Amino acid sequence: MNLNETQTRRLEIERQYWEFARQMGDAKHGCQHTNIAKGRLIYSPGQQRIVQTYEEWISKYPQADQDCETMYCQDCDTEFGWFCPVNPKGYCEYDENGRGSDDCIFCHQSSERK
Repeated sequence: MNLNETQTRRLEIERQYWEFARQMGDAKHGCQHTNIAKGRLIYSPGQQRIVQTYEEWISKYPQADQDCETMYCQDCDTEFGWFCPVNPKGYCEYDENGRGSDDCIFCHQSSERK
């Protein structure tokens, strides 16, 4: 197959993307999720540094509801859902059997926060 220069560049970038995605998946494998906190730990291209999204949000919006935040493993970036002030794990958990309501079994907040 004959590819032009644009196709060649695009396909090489796509190959690299899939390789990086595989490496990211491998990095998450085996994580024990012992470092769970509000917000994500990410690299910000705009700020050219690593940022913690929750800390950035609260510094910009100090009046924001600090209990309305998503919990993430700071090591592997796995999302655990809503912050729960009652659960020792720090995040809301729901009835896995589907026999109860859609509310957290600890804080009783709805899984669909408004």
